[in-house]
Amino acid sequence: MTSALQSLVDRGLFLSVEHQRAFEELLTPDAARVDFAGPRIVLPGVDGHAVPYLLGSSSPSRGTWIWSWQQPEHFLPAVLAAAEAARRHGVDHDIPELAEDEIPLSAGLDERLVIAAKAVSGVYAHYTAGAGGGARVWMLVRSEDLSLDAPTVRSVGRTIAEGLHTGLAADHRAAVEGYARRRGLHLSEDADDRVVLSTADGGVELTFDGSAISGIDVVESRRPAGFAPEPVPVTLVEPEPVQRPAAPVRDEAPVREQPAQPTTPEPAYQEPVREEPADTEPAATPEPAYRESAEPEPVREPVDEPAAAGTTTPATEGQAPAPVEQPAPERESTPAGTAADEPERTEPPTEQPTEPDEEREDEDEPRRRGFFGRLFGR
Repeated sequence: MTSALQSLVDRGLFLSVEHQRAFEELLTPDAARVDFAGPRIVLPGVDGHAVPYLLGSSSPSRGTWIWSWQQPEHFLPAVLAAAEAARRHGVDHDIPELAEDEIPLSAGLDERLVIAAKAVSGVYAHYTAGAGGGARVWMLVRSEDLSLDAPTVRSVGRTIAEGLHTGLAADHRAAVEGYARRRGLHLSEDADDRVVLSTADGGVELTFDGSAISGIDVVESRRPAGFAPEPVPVTLVEPEPVQRPAAPVRDEAPVREQPAQPTTPEPAYQEPVREEPADTEPAATPEPAYRESAEPEPVREPVDEPAAAGTTTPATEGQAPAPVEQPAPERESTPAGTAADEPERTEPPTEQPTEPDEEREDEDEPRRRGFFGRLFGR
């Protein structure tokens, strides 16, 4: 872990502890309902509108932390606003833990990354939920109902004690200075080893041993009259809400209007089509009344030849041979409209419409599942 990341953790730790304590007093564990499409988060005990900012996920099985900004097409810009603010800060200040999309996970790193994102964005409440397999999803929560009450000696002393108990602070003096500035407390130094945080009802004196706090005591307030804390700049850029269309809109070329085509008028009268009956036989051609006699054929001597197939051999010599049976002549034509002349009708194959949208979804699904599997530690 780099020193620049630890410096962010130190400056944001105590205010994170105070916000989280107030947040968890209203929240039943694992009872929130998160809707990133809204985006909104429904919290028991919180009536106002609450917005979730997805930061990322930690997976002990994978051994990595994954930032949510690595795949912006899966979430609305408003959901990724806090993670984007952390990424920009990491790029500008050379903090690889905030600038790289996936980093090795070490003990307490997920909590440190969340606190660093709080210090950068100015949103100090967070919500975490299990994602299966030991993985957890982390997000920041902003709501007007989660504002803190005015600081008191008791609340300040309790916050510092609980923050030290986490063990996440390295430089306690820097943590106290960051807390006083962000909480609007007056800070005064009594000596090199003692500082006083003053509220309206008193002061909290902190004794240091080097850079670590060694004692906490209650003293009188040192805040001067008319004291006004300096505003703390917030780098969270809240994007405008974007409504996603129900279906993807494809760019299409404008349709040009075609000039009207002249229509040909139909004739007033059409010659009726004569249809012949389908099952009638063709009319027989009448034989002529007079036929010229054909010349007599020469008489041939009978020759002994083998009988051809389909012929009859004479039984006795001298008798005329029996007539040869000839196959019936085929009809040259069949009248139009008969069943024999009509070709068999075949229906053209029906093309099944393809569904490109479903095929595209099937192609994108493996990559989509892969990203969410990584994000949720699977």
